[in-house]
Order: sequence, then structure tokens, then C-alpha cells
Amino acid sequence: MPARQAGSALRRPLWSVLVIVLVLGTILVAPTWETLFAAAVAVLLNTIGRLDWRVEFGLRAMPWRHALVTIAAGVALFLLVKLVLQPLCDLITHSVRNLHSFDRIRGRPRDAVLLVLKTMLLAGLCEEIIFRGTVQQRLRMLFGGGRGAAVLSVVLAALIFTAFHWYQGPGTRVRAGSCWSRSSACSTAPFTR
Repeated sequence: MPARQAGSALRRPLWSVLVIVLVLGTILVAPTWETLFAAAVAVLLNTIGRLDWRVEFGLRAMPWRHALVTIAAGVALFLLVKLVLQPLCDLITHSVRNLHSFDRIRGRPRDAVLLVLKTMLLAGLCEEIIFRGTVQQRLRMLFGGGRGAAVLSVVLAALIFTAFHWYQGPGTRVRAGSCWSRSSACSTAPFTR
């Protein structure tokens, strides 16, 4: 019996590492809608296997009042990032915004609408499922309980999130990592007490 328990204890961390690698790998090899495919892989892999190997994505129903407060806070954070943090990061890093990647949609309204839908609706939700729901939660599962495990999983998830946004320039890397770690620290605070 102890050998069986040891085998099971080893399979759970290996499964978590495999899920992280497969989900992040999907982002690297999938076509244009990579975050949607990676989120679908994350949800699918989370339904496979034993119940105690699954993670919670944090997607639950909430009262309308809480949803409205969350939306207002999101708008305020967006404005803070766009009006203060982004110009500050660009100033510090001396980065110049290169928007040539949007040349492909110029004069093509259908493609522009699809890009807006992709980035505004799918990117945020899918990135939450991928990075916070899968990567951060599975890292937390690997490192065990406690405040140190929570902090380490948040820092590593923030670094991974930043690495996947590396192509967006130094200002974005600073914003991505700092915003991720701050919001993750807030979201894991109840679990570290």
C-alpha cells in the first residue's frame, strides 16, 4: 500500500507539470486564436483525471452589485494603467510604440471587429483561465500550502505571464508583471491566512 500511495503522490505533481506544459505549449503552436485553444485545452485537461488533481479556475456566479463594483474597479484600473502607468513605463524604458502589426486590418472593418472581439472578450477571459486558473493554481498545488507557496506561485506565474507578453516591449513587460503580481496577491490573500 505505501508504494501505491508513493506512486500516486508522484503522479499528481507530474500531471500538474504536464498540464502546464501542454497549455503553454498550445499558445506557442496554435494558430491565430491561440489563447482560445489554450484555454480550451486547460478546461479539457482539468476535467480529466482524479477529482483531487483538478484546480478551481475561480469562475463563479456573483451578485450583480459585486459585478458592478468589479466592473467599475476594472475601468478605474484600466484608466490608471493607460493614463499613468503606461506613459511612465514608456518614459522610463524609452520605448516607442510600434503599431505596424495593425496594418493588416487597416481598411478591413470585418477583420477589425474580429480583432476587437478577440482582444476585448476572449483574451482576458482565456488568459485568466490559462495563467491564473491553470498555471498559478497548479504551481500552488506543486508547492503545497502556506504563504510561501502562494507567494512563489504568484511570482512564477507573473514571470511566465510576462514572458508570454515579451514581444510587446519593455513597458508592457513591466506593466504585465507588476499588474499580474498585484492582482494575484489580492486574489490569493484569503487562501494564505
